[in-house]
Amino acid sequence: MLHSRGRLPESVAGWAATDQIELMVPAVVTGVSVFHDEHVHRYLDAPGYWGGGTTRDNEIPLGRFVSSSVMRGMSGAPVRRLSDDVVIGVVSQRYNAADGWGRDSVWTARIEDLRSLLGEPSEIAVVRPPSPTSAADVVLTVTDDRVRLRSNGTDVSAAHTGVRPGLLNAIADVRSERTRLRSSAITRGEFANATSRTGAHSASLRRAGELIAHSFLPAPVAAALTRIVTDAVAAHVPVKFGIDTGPFPELPWEALPDPVTGQSLALHPLITVYRRLPAPPARSIPAPIRILVAIAAPDNDGGPLLDYERELRNVMSAVRGARHRDAEVRIVEFATTAAIRAELAQAPAHVLHLSGHAKPGYLLLEDENGAVREVDAETLVAEAIPPGSMPPVISLAACDTDVAAETATPSFATALVARGASVVIGTETSVTDRYATALFARVYHELTLKQIPNVVAAVADARRVIHQQWSTSTDPAEVALAKMDEWSAVTVLGGAGDTGLHVPAVSEAVARHATIAVPGLSTRPVGEFVGRRREQRRLPTYLTGTRYPGIVLHGLGGVGKTALAAQIVYRQRSTRVIPVVTGHINVDSLLSAVAGTVRRHCLIDDDASRGPHVLRAAEIASDATESWQNRFTALRTFVLDRVPVLVVLDNFEDNLTDVRSMADPTLAALLSTWLADPGCSRLLVTSRHPFVLPDNAHHRLLMHQVGPLSRAETSKLIWSLPALDRLSFHELNHIWRLVGGHPRSLEYLDALLNNRVGRHHDITHRLENAIAGNPDARPALTALDLDTALATTVTLIADDILLDQLLSRLTPAAHQLLIGASVYREAVEGNALLYQIGTDNPSAARQPDYRALEAKIAAIAGRHGLDPALTVDLASIPQHVLDQIEPAFTEYNTEPCPPISTDADIGKLTEELARNSLLTIDPDTGRAFVHRSTASALERSLAQHQRDDILAIAHRRAATYWVWRVAAWPQGRDEDLHDRLEARYHYRQAANTTAAHDLTLAICDRLHTVGAWDHETTLVHDTLRLLPSDAPERAHWLLRLGVVSQLRGDHAEAEQQYLRALTISEELGNRAGMATSYHQLGVINQLRGDYTEAEQQYLRALTISEELGNRAGMATSYHQLGVINQLQGDYTEAEQQYQSALTIKLELGNREGTAISYGQLGALAQDRGDHREAEQQYQRALTINRELDSRAGTAINYSQLGALAQDRGDYAEAEQQYQHALTINQELGNRAGTAGNFHQLGALAQLRGDYTEAEHRYRRALTINEELGNRVGSGGNHHQLGTLAQLRGDYTEAEHRYLRALTAAEELGYRAGIATTISSLGSLKIERNQLIEAVEPHIQAWLLRTEMKLGAAAGHNLGALRELRDRIGPRSFHARIRQVLDTTQAVALEDLLDRQQ
Repeated sequence: MLHSRGRLPESVAGWAATDQIELMVPAVVTGVSVFHDEHVHRYLDAPGYWGGGTTRDNEIPLGRFVSSSVMRGMSGAPVRRLSDDVVIGVVSQRYNAADGWGRDSVWTARIEDLRSLLGEPSEIAVVRPPSPTSAADVVLTVTDDRVRLRSNGTDVSAAHTGVRPGLLNAIADVRSERTRLRSSAITRGEFANATSRTGAHSASLRRAGELIAHSFLPAPVAAALTRIVTDAVAAHVPVKFGIDTGPFPELPWEALPDPVTGQSLALHPLITVYRRLPAPPARSIPAPIRILVAIAAPDNDGGPLLDYERELRNVMSAVRGARHRDAEVRIVEFATTAAIRAELAQAPAHVLHLSGHAKPGYLLLEDENGAVREVDAETLVAEAIPPGSMPPVISLAACDTDVAAETATPSFATALVARGASVVIGTETSVTDRYATALFARVYHELTLKQIPNVVAAVADARRVIHQQWSTSTDPAEVALAKMDEWSAVTVLGGAGDTGLHVPAVSEAVARHATIAVPGLSTRPVGEFVGRRREQRRLPTYLTGTRYPGIVLHGLGGVGKTALAAQIVYRQRSTRVIPVVTGHINVDSLLSAVAGTVRRHCLIDDDASRGPHVLRAAEIASDATESWQNRFTALRTFVLDRVPVLVVLDNFEDNLTDVRSMADPTLAALLSTWLADPGCSRLLVTSRHPFVLPDNAHHRLLMHQVGPLSRAETSKLIWSLPALDRLSFHELNHIWRLVGGHPRSLEYLDALLNNRVGRHHDITHRLENAIAGNPDARPALTALDLDTALATTVTLIADDILLDQLLSRLTPAAHQLLIGASVYREAVEGNALLYQIGTDNPSAARQPDYRALEAKIAAIAGRHGLDPALTVDLASIPQHVLDQIEPAFTEYNTEPCPPISTDADIGKLTEELARNSLLTIDPDTGRAFVHRSTASALERSLAQHQRDDILAIAHRRAATYWVWRVAAWPQGRDEDLHDRLEARYHYRQAANTTAAHDLTLAICDRLHTVGAWDHETTLVHDTLRLLPSDAPERAHWLLRLGVVSQLRGDHAEAEQQYLRALTISEELGNRAGMATSYHQLGVINQLRGDYTEAEQQYLRALTISEELGNRAGMATSYHQLGVINQLQGDYTEAEQQYQSALTIKLELGNREGTAISYGQLGALAQDRGDHREAEQQYQRALTINRELDSRAGTAINYSQLGALAQDRGDYAEAEQQYQHALTINQELGNRAGTAGNFHQLGALAQLRGDYTEAEHRYRRALTINEELGNRVGSGGNHHQLGTLAQLRGDYTEAEHRYLRALTAAEELGYRAGIATTISSLGSLKIERNQLIEAVEPHIQAWLLRTEMKLGAAAGHNLGALRELRDRIGPRSFHARIRQVLDTTQAVALEDLLDRQQ
């Protein structure tokens, strides 16, 4: 033995108890080897793995190391664990058997026995897995086929089973559900309703996490992780759990459950979960915390509405508590790569927070014009990050940022780490805007509180805190969000579980951006100004450019002109001299204000270039004894060329006459002179109206009309107003219709609902003054309900915008146009205005025949061998062909003209209304819109003067316009639907019930086709309210309600509606209506399995249709009779009925019905085993439904194609088709269809042997069917769960499920279901070897199926009975069947069994 007082340079790390080593741990033996050659080998490494241990001869405990490389001479060599160089045994001997058994086994002496081997009297310190006293670093490494868990004293690995279909399906389900929720829940008020329809749990990744554990935490790894967590809990120490995802980064590892409690690891109070990958250490940046927030909200990105203003408010609030430590938040409100780079070049940032939309592999930023720009990680780093300035942490507040665009490519987040980021916070799927905002605010709050901020720990804390707060919230939307478990979609990528952002001892002062505090101009805090991004982006550039010396912001009172001006001023960082003059002014007050601001600036600023000449010129400009010309000349000569001055003239309308000219000619002359030669100065004016100046100087100004907020911007403003944010979706819709888009109206309304206390002091003060000055507003002082508050708001705003004065200035034609335009609910083009002031003139109509022109162009192109699809590119067409096509092409691109004309100049009238701020014209589209607040005030004024008839006329004209658009405009079906809905609204407002009713028929047809059943039901109920109680049309609408209930699986409600419709038709003698009701009642009986009653109802309907000559009705009846024949196994008769129906449908041009027939013929061919014919028929049906845009129909076809692929054994194709159908049904809200798809996917998983996934799918289907009250569906689900339990050998559970299915079928009289379940109970008894008891259920099923003419199914029972007779013997079988059947039946059965022997 070698004794040493100190540790040798090459000493091993330590010792570990042999008995504690996990199986398969990689290790190595390093020792002297003996080779039979002339050379001497100093040492040799022999790698292998730990193979457990044994006790030899019941006396000597040994360890076992497995390696094929251990050589002679290595006895006594240490076995070292590769992960930490700890000795876990000493080689004793290699085992070699003559027969090869036990090959490569190496016996080792235990570390526990080392003392006796060495003969030392002293104790050997053995390293056992200690009770942790400090944070445990745990790393889970995943490779293609193995998973390894390493920690202090633990190193275990095992093979995993990979990604199973059930896991992929679970992830796909969550993605689909979250997409549906994001698209359907436009506002937070709708979110709770959207999630309640399916349950927010369906958007949770918890099940996916359980399946990941099932596949990737094999028993040895799970056991080791359990010990680590248990020890950590016992010692109350943290665990940093890093996951190296290897080839599986797309899996939601954050959803892994805690193996001890089954709860989520990421929510465990002691565990920090992160994704471990090679990452550089955090770059050293001095304290304090510096966060750079970049907002990407392009003008037209097409994504869900982002409440980035709330995000900014929350970030600022989160760090506000750290302001005493000078924490810094800088904002790039228009996230171009150049703008981000400029900020990072100016000063470093610990955190770069990027907010916006994303898609796998790309972040959607903005270009310089506000358009969407897709940026990958490489481009972002190259263009936005200066060399050496990579922020240590990048937060991606967007969806899918940790999802790869393609297989085997890194995600956006992963690519950022590879390019120098130390930590990246990303998302594995979509997350709601509200969750992302709350999460990052909490993260930054944690970072600013810690002396050494740990980003990974801050995210872990944020996950837990927000989930806890929202789970126990009183806000239904927050509870629904908590159930979505969005914490599991957030990923943290880094090299370690503790990434510190800065060294506290190193700190430097933060160079603050100069925030311009302008006396006389109130600037809202960051995040408080909502919307108007286009103006915020473009208008400041005009003030710094040379094109315009000034901007005039004109618009209705309270629309936000001053607030917008303040935002523009806020962005003028290069302009430091900003005098503000409000209201009525004159030459003296204006020049004095400018001179005074210049003087103050010069006294404070040390810039020597401004010198004494500037101060002297300012003194001259403020001298009222001088002429204004001399005073301005002094300013212009010595100030305006040297000092950038921005003059703000607020509320400038106080200086105008009734005809929009200047009341003070001297002031007008001064402004005209100023604009002619402004030097470095610029003017920013807010005014309710545009105005004119001498010498046309006003043409030098950019006149910008400030219109109402958009619907999206209004929603975000409402979210920032506490009282309004608590209202329901329907209440907010009501608010939008009355005052939407007008900021002051919304702020008044919020204050009125909050005891007259506004969000800001100036709002409260303005409201108090407005109420005090208007007696009609006094009820708001005592009544705080929404209706009273709205009425008060409309009253106050009418006074505020001076509506009566504005109306008195209008020409009669403009007044008429204003009333007409005010009834439209959206911005409209010129023809809509023409309908309001024009008269009928058929000769003015122009209606190109677009279909004929398309055919003509295609024919000409075809004659010349050209592809008609390419004829739109005229430049690519030869001249001689172009000469023939161009006339048709020109006409094809001509818009239609309505049969209306007027002598009035609509352009001048709209300009008149716009000048008076009563109408807004979109500069990009030219569409006109009247503020909702203006429209409400105008409606109130007309009602007070008892002129409601004028509005009714305007609504009728508006309805006529929309109807004309449907008939004339070249547009798609969805656009037609929109226009019909608008026309219906106007007819309703005009009390034209008949016209509204007729339009509703076409509207509901389209809504039904696209699966918008909620909307359809709403319109049907509204129509029923309008119709008299004895109206014959009520039967039709009741039938519609029944059909929707039937499609959703609510058969009882459907039957009730059908019976109500039948009663009305019978009382009126409406035989066609009776036939329709009989038919639908037949469908209900068919769905219940009562085929006899269904056939009788169909025959009743057919008889009436034949008598009436109603061929469409005959086709429908033939089809359903064919279905009954097919269900009963009479395929020949079924085909004859289907063909009869198809022939009629083709003759009538009924394409939707034709698709249904093709689909059913496909199902018939599939039942016959003719898969090729089945596929052809299904594809025909699918083609038609796609052309019709019938999403419900395409979902059915996808399900049919999936079933066909399943029959063929192509399970991958079947799954793909089922998923297509499921996605559509979920988007449509078709819960019955969704349950059916889940059931199909369950059956597919069962065929694959994945019983866990099958059970999950069946249970999801069962949950939906039970919620719908669909007992047929739930019975089928119970039956399949019974089949699954039987396959697993759980016969008690199987019998329980079968009996539940049987009970449901018996209560419904569902004979097919009864037969199926009894047959399964018989098969279960056979499997349990209860052979005598199995005879009766198979006999009962055979009798039922025979009676129902289900020959194939009855044959199955005969086969089972034949088997039972063979197994229990003819005598016992004979005795048993005579206990169940009478003698005649028993003899017949035995004869049948003998004949089919």
